[in-house]
Amino acid sequence: REGTERICSVVESIQNFSRLDDEENPATSVDRPLESSLRVARNELGPEVDVQMDIRPTAPVSISAAGLGQVFLNLLINAAQALKGLSHDDDRPRRLELRTRQEGDHVLVEIGDNGPGIDPELKRHIFDPFVSSKGDGEGTGLGLAISAEIVESGGGEIEVESTQGQGTIFRIRLPAVAEPDTRRFEVLEQSEPERRGAILVVDPEPTLGASLRRVLQSQHDVVAVSTCGEAVDLLDGSRSFDVIICDLRLRGGVGLDLFRWVEEHTPHYWERMVAMTASRATPGEKNYLEELPNPWMSKPFDINRLRAIISGILEKVEEEVQAG
Repeated sequence: REGTERICSVVESIQNFSRLDDEENPATSVDRPLESSLRVARNELGPEVDVQMDIRPTAPVSISAAGLGQVFLNLLINAAQALKGLSHDDDRPRRLELRTRQEGDHVLVEIGDNGPGIDPELKRHIFDPFVSSKGDGEGTGLGLAISAEIVESGGGEIEVESTQGQGTIFRIRLPAVAEPDTRRFEVLEQSEPERRGAILVVDPEPTLGASLRRVLQSQHDVVAVSTCGEAVDLLDGSRSFDVIICDLRLRGGVGLDLFRWVEEHTPHYWERMVAMTASRATPGEKNYLEELPNPWMSKPFDINRLRAIISGILEKVEEEVQAG
């Protein structure tokens, strides 16, 4: 179980970097991208680096999770390489410090190390393109320039404070924005269902369908199929389902085919549809998902969250039955 949870965290971190900024006005909290970036950079840091974190609650900022992740990862990799550059005669413990805090209407993020520091002359041009302290073939000199551009695109600023022989701190200051609409990501409280539900799982990977059937069958009757055609046959037949959990992309169909088929042919199922996806939704798919009455899930997801969503839908179905 511990190994599986670690795999889930790594996959989630990689997904954060793969999701391009296709939101006009993103509102993102800095803590999750920072933690994801640290997981990705952990191998580069090595076990000898002591990571100290002081992550405090902050308002969201107007940069996407992918953009923040790229900034944080660049700074963490730079810190890891700086710590590796310490002399073997320097027996100080290698230390990396991550801090976040709210300062009025701004969010402050600090990433610091106790490495060898930056040469004062290099420090003056540290955010210019193609400026690098690394040797030939070890870097492009674009990481910090790109990071500065991303930070500035969100109305923020980035600065560096460094003392040779003592270490370096990169400080990012970003304007806070209003809390985002989190309805789509709301985690409903888990509750035991009053009755067994009939659930259809439609996923292109049979192993995932079998896994969901195994974990849900103690509470519900679950049928799992892997193609759009199989799902259509079941939904168009005499059997009734309370909840349909469906991946965006299925075998034998294009993205969202089953959702559109339900809209046209079995609209009474529309309120019972739950979408899930392991890949980045296109802008068109994202707009469509926003119209769904139930939260949609990004794989890998928490099974307790899925159980809670199912319970909420079953309550609605029961109310419809009682109403007549």
